[in-house]
Order: sequence, then structure tokens, then C-alpha cells
Amino acid sequence: MKKTFVLTLIILISLMLPCCCKGAMSVHPLELWITMDDEFINGNASKKIMVKNNDDFSVNFTWYLDHPDPSMIRPNKTSILDLSWVDIEPKWRIAQPGDTVSFYIHLDIPESEEYLSQHWEIWPTFKQNKSQGMFPFEQAVRLYINTPTELITNSNQGSDSLSIVIGDKIKIPLFDVAIVAIIILLLIIGLIVIKKKKL
Repeated sequence: MKKTFVLTLIILISLMLPCCCKGAMSVHPLELWITMDDEFINGNASKKIMVKNNDDFSVNFTWYLDHPDPSMIRPNKTSILDLSWVDIEPKWRIAQPGDTVSFYIHLDIPESEEYLSQHWEIWPTFKQNKSQGMFPFEQAVRLYINTPTELITNSNQGSDSLSIVIGDKIKIPLFDVAIVAIIILLLIIGLIVIKKKKL
């Protein structure tokens, strides 16, 4: 009788656990690659992680960065040397029931030869700020960062001194400016000559 009761209790608990432990959120993608070809990425890596609120109430999602346990790290990967080289924006997001929010990955890896040809693995882990369920629910993403094999110097670097910079990003080569100036000058001279002929 006691064995039957214990067995029945174990079966009931095992059937109830999936309901209690239902994921309060879903994270996509669970694996994310950032590969740098010929230069280090500084700033927004243009990669994002989306977190969906599966609960029927609003949830504040936060995150933290973690080194994976050596036994769980992927083959040919190592832990990143400094967690501060990776940041995720924003720090937190409030998601309404059924909503999906996005978090963007930012990098600030020092441009040094010692960090070339590195294959790092880091775990951004997302969680609810306040868990309504029995257990706090967290979901980690495997983030792989592959640094460049070599730094390719820009062949236009020498010509940068022969350019005019407008704002933060726009560079106009001095040769193009000279051509435009000559065309404008020729137009002005042409107009002056035409006016003189009319007089």
C-alpha cells in the first residue's frame, strides 16, 4: 500500500513539474557567431538577441555575461580574456505578454596582435528580474567571437592625407574637389565670355 502511494505521488509530481517549469521566456538565437575578417569590430556588432515574454503579465528582462564552464565549452573555443570587452544594450527591457524585445551586442576588443586568430566563447544569460514561478528561469546564449587572422592595413591610408573630412564619416578625396573646382571655374569663365560677347 505504501509503495503504491509513493509511486503514485512520484508520477503526479513528475507530471506537474513540466507545468511549473514552463519557460517564462524564449530566447533566439541560442547560438550566435561574430566573425571579424580583416579588422576588429568596435561598437555595435550588428548582431541581436531576441527575448520573448511567454507569460501573461509584463516581465522585466535583464542579462549578465558569464564564462562557460571548461567542460561545457565547444571544441576549439576558449574563454574570452576580459568580459568587459563585450556589452549588451540595453541593460534591461520590459516586455508585455507575448511581446519580443531585442538586445544588441557591442564589442570593444583592443586591436592588438596578441588577440589575432582567437576563437572565444562567452555566455550572455537572460533572466527575469522578478520570477513569478517556482524557480527563477534563465536562458544562456552561446556567443562565439572569432577575431581576424591578420590586420590588413588600408591601402588608402596614404591618400587620407589628400582628402577633406566632412562630419564623422564622409571623406572626399582632394582630387575630386579639384575637378569640381575646375569645372565651376570653367563655367564661370564661360558665362563671363558669353556676357562680354553680348555687350
